Amino acid sequence: MIANSDDFWNELQKFDLVKLEFTAYNSKKIEFITNYSFKTNQNLIFNSNINRAIIIYEEILKSTSDEFKYTTLCEITLIFLITALEVYFSQTFRTISSIINIGQFDYPSLKNFLNVFRININFKKYSYDSLKDIKLFHILPKRLEFQDKEKCKVAFSLFDIKVASLNEKIWNNIFSKNNLGYIYLRHAIIHGSNILSPRKFINLETVENCFLEICELVYLLEEKIIDKFPILILKSIDLSDEKEREKVAKKIAENYEKYLKYKDDL
Repeated sequence: MIANSDDFWNELQKFDLVKLEFTAYNSKKIEFITNYSFKTNQNLIFNSNINRAIIIYEEILKSTSDEFKYTTLCEITLIFLITALEVYFSQTFRTISSIINIGQFDYPSLKNFLNVFRININFKKYSYDSLKDIKLFHILPKRLEFQDKEKCKVAFSLFDIKVASLNEKIWNNIFSKNNLGYIYLRHAIIHGSNILSPRKFINLETVENCFLEICELVYLLEEKIIDKFPILILKSIDLSDEKEREKVAKKIAENYEKYLKYKDDL
């Protein structure tokens, strides 16, 4: 356990995460200052979400003497981190889907994807050619449910990315039910499970491990995506320039507003 904000940031920096200086923040506009150039838009949004989660983490460090506040803040942080991961998975998958035609996938893999995600298309073999020039993005459901590990694996396997194999230990820690994985804990918190003894299962150490392991998985996935789809790399952005900073702030605000629309379903 680290239990120190500065030392914790040093650990997070191993995964290309940087501390942002927020200068304005509300539902319509988020501004921050950094000299770091993010590789992809989804990495930029994920980094912003991690910065917000760190604010709660710092409050946890101040609340160890108040049992209820301490446990509640730990639970909130874990919920936020799982949501940030699901949003990252979803944004990443949709972004890649927007540049790939259906015809670029082999028929069995695409059919399996459609079945797993219950995408209802009269998709018999003869209709495959008629859809081949359509971007995959246009047939995706409103929600991809990437808190389901099988759906997550099937989705990224379309792009020849074995997401569970990037780090099997971390993957199991996130999705495992038998070992109280982070997503399982998140569900237990939200739905009021009685199995949880807060100090035993959800504490500062749990929160720090969740932070580090989710950030490492995203880092590994980003590296794989950049290698396969270099077209997604953002052009260098000078965030010391006010106009460029406003563009980035607007993009973050747009994604935050989308999150607000469906966060109650997460």
